[in-house]
Parts: sequence; structure tokens; C-alpha cells
Amino acid sequence: MTNQPLTPEDLAHLDECRALERNYRSLSDPYGGSGSSSNPVQWFQGRHPIVEAMHHHGDFADIGCAAGHLAASLVPWGAARGINLVPHGVDISAALAERARERLPECAQNFHVGNVWFWEPPRRYDFVVVLLDVLPPARLRSFLHRLYDDVLAPGGRLIGSWYLCAPPGHSAEGREDPRRLVERSGLRVDGEIVGPIKSSARHGAYCTRTVWVEQRPEGPGSPAHRGPLGMGAATGARDVRGPHTGGQRRSGNCPARARHAGAHELGPLGWHATPGEGVLGLDEALRQDLLSMQAEDQAMRLRAARDSSLLDPGLDRRHTARLKQIVAEHGYPGKSLVGIDGSSGAWLLAQHAGQDRNFQKEFLGLMGVAVPAGEAKPRHYAYLTDRVRLAEGRRQGYGTQYRRDGDVIALRPVEDPGGLDERRRFVGLEKASEYLVWALAIEEVQRRFQIPHPNAQIGETAPGQWRAVVSGGEVRVHVDIAWDADRQECRVAGEPERGA
Repeated sequence: MTNQPLTPEDLAHLDECRALERNYRSLSDPYGGSGSSSNPVQWFQGRHPIVEAMHHHGDFADIGCAAGHLAASLVPWGAARGINLVPHGVDISAALAERARERLPECAQNFHVGNVWFWEPPRRYDFVVVLLDVLPPARLRSFLHRLYDDVLAPGGRLIGSWYLCAPPGHSAEGREDPRRLVERSGLRVDGEIVGPIKSSARHGAYCTRTVWVEQRPEGPGSPAHRGPLGMGAATGARDVRGPHTGGQRRSGNCPARARHAGAHELGPLGWHATPGEGVLGLDEALRQDLLSMQAEDQAMRLRAARDSSLLDPGLDRRHTARLKQIVAEHGYPGKSLVGIDGSSGAWLLAQHAGQDRNFQKEFLGLMGVAVPAGEAKPRHYAYLTDRVRLAEGRRQGYGTQYRRDGDVIALRPVEDPGGLDERRRFVGLEKASEYLVWALAIEEVQRRFQIPHPNAQIGETAPGQWRAVVSGGEVRVHVDIAWDADRQECRVAGEPERGA
């Protein structure tokens, strides 16, 4: 998915999301702010089946949480059934996510802003709740597997609702049976709740239908669960994952956790330490091998940033040889095999494997399969794609590669510059202007002040004028930078200043 341009259906869906955001924000009542024209009774009838599908204490994630009214409703509904629930949510709209935080201030840190396709959840959730009416049909399969594989906790339930469904036994043009839709996606439906049947001149007979799918211990590729990479000859895709995608679950800091802490035995640092739970299939020795090579790579490049004669091509060759061996023996080193940090380390080594272009291109091909399965980060795929394209004499697609010339930093040639920021947003990258300002500020401060691992915060002070605050250890530096949109380059404006 990420190695292809946005389809017209994707763009139409993005437009629909923006329109929904404007509509939700313009309505002050909690129902309208959550996309519903119902009254309290109708709201209860349409949404209460969601909490009926929740069968024990736990944390739930509301995918596309809008202003948080559904999350705020599920908590007391669960309490009335003797179930203690802790709400979490994610929405593509920063404004709506902020409203959710205001509605549930005691759990504000549990609500995130992100594109669900590429959002990296801070933990797994016992229940994942999603409205599926508004999803483009062509994306349903991959979307459900994305939630099942990367967001849902082992043993948890993925709960999907359709609010304008044809009742069982009825047929309606353009409204397929939800159970069939989910099962055609390769997941087995474990239960369904049908809400009260209603009728209107516009919709005919309709009702809310809520189905759920349980996370199974069999893992990807089993008869009970065939994820995007486990479809065998149907797609020709190679399964690059480890034997299980299950992961540890981090507890949120929401005070509501104390209300049902007895539901889990909490381990150190808030990790759930329920018996038998862990990252099944994680190869810790292999992970440490990749992290060690990553540390060597970064230390060498930091030295070379101060003195180019210290760049060590021999180290890159040794790392590339070892990475090739890992891929030959284990397949793609994704997060199920080596963890998120180990997988990121493998990508970095491939990024610097330019002396072996054939292997670098092979690794990119494996990564293109791993990204939709959540085994690799979309932004890393974008970086490696640009490296490979430029090495082949083509223009880059995501604008991740730049050149430095004195006080000026500029993007290397880009395909379709007008669509660059949209492509970058699709893989979770910031705008090209913000990226270049950040990169220039970091490099400038590293060069002048030798800060080993700086962090940068940037902000636009006026059109085309940016200020970056770069810090590391006891050092804090202000850097003023001018951005030229026409030439897609930025320039240091004046001498960087040490700050307090």
C-alpha cells in the first residue's frame, strides 16, 4: 500500500474525513460532535451493544474517537454491568482529540492524534472499538488486519459496528451483511449483537449491528487467522514475520486504572505481567546483535560529522554482510522477530548498505511487504525508497534526501513536487519545509557545538522564517532559518546563539 500513490478512493476518503471534522467541530451537543443526530435514547440503543461485547475489565481503544463522547459513554455503561473500563482513543483530527481530552481530563494522556494506518500505539488494548460504516470498502480487509495484528492485545476483542445496516434476513442495496464482510476479510466472527430494528423513508429497515473477533493464540497464517502476509499463493506474498505478533501491553497512567488494578498483576514500570504473556518468537540475541551494530554505525557517523576522514566504509561492509546473513537465515527482521528497536536498527543498516545496491533493493522489496503488516515503519520505507531511487538515477518520491552546501540545505530532485507533502503525510512524515529546517538546525549545532545527540523543536515565527531550539546535555542553542518554498531549500540566518 505504501509503495503506491494515493488512489482516488483514498483521496476522497481524506476529503470526507476533513468534512466530518468541520461538521463535528461546528456542533456543540455531544451527539452531533460525535457524528450522530440521535437523542439520548437512540444513542444508547445504537452504541450500547459495543459494551455488551466487552466481557471483562480492561482497557479499550476507540479508533476514530472524535470528541470522545462514545468513550465517555462506554465507561459508565460498563460500570453498570460490573465491568471497569479505561478509555483510550486516536483520531486524525488534533482538534477533535483535544476535545476528547477535555471531556475525559483524568485520562487525557490516553488520547492520541494520528493516522490509524501508520499510528504506532503505545501499547496493546483489551478491546479495540471501530465504526466501519465510513471506511472505503477496498481498504476493509487491510484495515481490520492492521487493528487485529498491531493494536489488539492477545486474547482481546476487535469490535466493529455498522450503524445503518440491513437487519438479518433483509436485503438492502449497497449494504452488505457485516458478518460476511468481516469473514471475507479472513477473520472469523465470534459473536454479533443486533440492535432494535427501525425504519425510515430514507433508509428503509435498518439497525445497528456489532460484531467481534477474538485474538487467537494460533498466530498469523493459521486456519483461524490469515493476515495480510499469511494468504499464501493467493497473493504471492512472502510471510516475513516471526511466529507470533503478540506483544507486551503497557498500562496507561489514567487514574481509572486503580479502579480495576486487580484485573491484572502489574509488573515493574507498569507492564502487565499476566502469566504466560510476552513477546512470543522474539529473538533477543538477534535483537541485541542489531542494536549493537546500530550503535557502532551511529558512533562512527557522529565522529565523521566532525572529521570526514573518520568515515569507515569497512564498517558499513561488515554490517551489510551480517545483515544479509540475518535476512538469509530469518527472513525480514521485523518487530515480531527483533522488536521495534531491533527492526529500526536493521533498517538503518540497510539504509547505509549503499555499497551493495542489489541487496539494498532486495531489502526494500521485503520491507514493502512488511510495512502493511505492521512489521516495519512506513517512514523508514520512505527513506530507503528514496535512497534506492536516487542511486538508480531517478527522482526521490518522499523528499527524505537532501544536499548541504555551506549554510544552505536543499532537497535532492523530487518526483511531482506538488504532491510531496501529501505523500509524506501518508507515511507519517512532517512537511518537507519542517523536515529541512529540523535537519539543518541539527547539523548546524552538531558541527559548531559538538552536541552528540541533540533534540530540536521548531516553530514558524513569520512566513518563511523559522526558529529552532536545539538542546543536548547542558547546551541549548537557538538557530534562525529562512525557508525558500520555490527552491525548496533553507538557509541559516545569522549565527546560532547559545541560550539559557
